[in-house]
Amino acid sequence: MNSLQKRNFGNVILTVLFLIVIVALNAVNIITGNVPSVISVLTETEEASGDLLRCDLLNNICLNLAGTLTKFVNMDGYYNNIGIYITKDRYIVGYSPYSDTEYETEQMKRLKAYLDEKDTGLIYVNLPVKYTDDAVFVKEFGRESYRNRNADLLLQNLSDAGIPTLDMRAEAAKDGLNVKELFYRTDHHWTVPAGFWAAGKIAGALNQYAGFSVDLSLYDKENYTFTTIPECWVGEQGVKVSPAYIGYDDYTYVVPNFPTSFLFKRQNQHGDFSRFVAMETIEAAKTEKDFLGMHYAYSKPEVSNDLVDSGKVLLVCDSYANAYMAFLALGISETDVIVPRSSELTVYEKLEQNDYDAVVISYAEFMIGAHEQPGNVNGKMFTFFGDES
Repeated sequence: MNSLQKRNFGNVILTVLFLIVIVALNAVNIITGNVPSVISVLTETEEASGDLLRCDLLNNICLNLAGTLTKFVNMDGYYNNIGIYITKDRYIVGYSPYSDTEYETEQMKRLKAYLDEKDTGLIYVNLPVKYTDDAVFVKEFGRESYRNRNADLLLQNLSDAGIPTLDMRAEAAKDGLNVKELFYRTDHHWTVPAGFWAAGKIAGALNQYAGFSVDLSLYDKENYTFTTIPECWVGEQGVKVSPAYIGYDDYTYVVPNFPTSFLFKRQNQHGDFSRFVAMETIEAAKTEKDFLGMHYAYSKPEVSNDLVDSGKVLLVCDSYANAYMAFLALGISETDVIVPRSSELTVYEKLEQNDYDAVVISYAEFMIGAHEQPGNVNGKMFTFFGDES
């Protein structure tokens, strides 16, 4: 047997081992019932796996072994086949099919008409994904993704309907930022510093389009402390392919250096900015590796700002708001939150219960067209009135 034959034979053996590990992992999960089967984990949609906060020890061992074998035999395309796309530099990206955006447009127009009667402002904020040119996805993976083109079409439709929009892709370009660097490698969410940056942009849009008077100096970086913990965690998507394959992400947390005071409405308790942040999670990450939890270290509770006397906002959002809502609330008197896919109330019902100065719809681009994809939990995100009309 020559060297080439030996190498090919070795690859075959490793591939067989890889398949055995996958089957064993799936069987263990089904038998124990502790976590979903690997098949269900690997086929979850983005933004649908927040409940998978921890994997058990055996599951982690099997996943890491599978990831090690995958990396060794260079089977990157394996993950493409199950909906996870990993670039050559170990950077996870996502895919979306084409959408005509008609449903989203009509729902936004209907919401605007309703809010106009209440004299309430409306702003749509387009949150970027990890690439701003869909051609990048085609070049890397040989498949069309329409995430940015869907967003372009929706933003144009909203502009034609007279609905103010804030495109964070354009804002990043203005500030000379590489959108890719706003995100974690192993997760589809953006970083806390990116959320801090976005909060200032959204505050500016409230001033421009909704007549607010937010003090934008609140978002000067010198007023905050930025602390980085190197290689401490793996995101929602990264944990599915294992740390052994994808590696670990750094985590930077941000806290203000000035006095803050809020009423956390659901608890009816006062506290400062630190109540937004699960510092026990962050502190633990300094000494032990974390799976998934770091993204949820910042929360988005409903609050009143004791130090600001104007501006009441309803934030209709996805989990990207975890990274920026605390910072946005620093400049606004009152901030309420609703995530349509998981709320018992519709947006309409929430609006009937409260009066707001502005409503901010803040969505990642892959929410667009989600209602067209069977089984996608994000399908309710643009259903503001509780029906499909």
